[in-house]
Amino acid sequence: MTKASIVASAVVLVASLATSPSSAQKLPQAVGEEVALGQSVSGVPCRLRMTRTNAETGNQVWAVMCEGWTNAAGSVFREPKRRWTAETIVTESAWVKRLIDGPHECEGPKAGRVAGEINAMVRRCKLREGGWPTFALGALIGDSIVGASGNPDVLPQIEAAMQLVAGRPVQVAGQNRQGLQEYNVRLLQETLGSDFRNVGLLDVVAFRNHNRLTAELDNMRDHVGAETAALRWLQAVEKAFGPETGASAFPLTFLGLVTGRQGRYAEAEAYFQRADALARVSPDPNVLPYHLTFRAGIAQQRGDLVTAKRLADESVAYRRSRLGQNKLLGWLERKGQA
Repeated sequence: MTKASIVASAVVLVASLATSPSSAQKLPQAVGEEVALGQSVSGVPCRLRMTRTNAETGNQVWAVMCEGWTNAAGSVFREPKRRWTAETIVTESAWVKRLIDGPHECEGPKAGRVAGEINAMVRRCKLREGGWPTFALGALIGDSIVGASGNPDVLPQIEAAMQLVAGRPVQVAGQNRQGLQEYNVRLLQETLGSDFRNVGLLDVVAFRNHNRLTAELDNMRDHVGAETAALRWLQAVEKAFGPETGASAFPLTFLGLVTGRQGRYAEAEAYFQRADALARVSPDPNVLPYHLTFRAGIAQQRGDLVTAKRLADESVAYRRSRLGQNKLLGWLERKGQA
């Protein structure tokens, strides 16, 4: 996309907003109050809901809620500036430390812009489980510090919320308006970097649903059904990340397991071989030991006990050295199950 086309698209969008019949949105001020904020980048309708406010401290928190998600897809908070800067809010605050110490891995902070006019410090992150992209950002708006985090697909809603916090009424663009997609692409690139690739909310939902369904059907010994679910799981991953990435390792190794349990050993081995190198670069450190354990189980089923033991030993060693699971593995060994 050329610079001229981006500017032209933005002009078209502004013109469409100016003539939109929808009224300007207002920032929710009471807990439970919410306002519609258009669609995510991938087209999922979302709204902004106030979830917490404290009159004494001046702290306020809003959640971005979207159709198809039970939890918030994004979060925005405002608090008095005090000693915080845009950079320290994304490096030293307890809010960001909870992200990093918990389910997220984050890059260092970089300067970015939101809505083309709000300077921010941004950290690109990913979930340890699945490698799905997330972000954290901080900005100074007036006498307040504003922070936000969530799925990048809801960055348009984060942008609108920050504009409302800044006291600027926001007209929400309707579905399929000319120039909207180009505007969203520019927003993502300005805020998260020119190399950023968005993953839609519904793609994440499909991944999670097929992941869980595969495991449940396998536990129920419905290996044919598990195979179908795992193939759909793999399709969801490849749609989001492309083929043959670390994110594909888990569905591939599950396909090896469920086809092997059906006695289709050649197909199982082909899936396992595709998964082997990918499992070693998976964003989720739990995938490799699962992969080794699944391969060991099918090797044992085939009667290849030497290979089964080698793979099981490698899985145990990895769990101990990388995941610190000594206590659990010691118990399993005593039970003769490790």
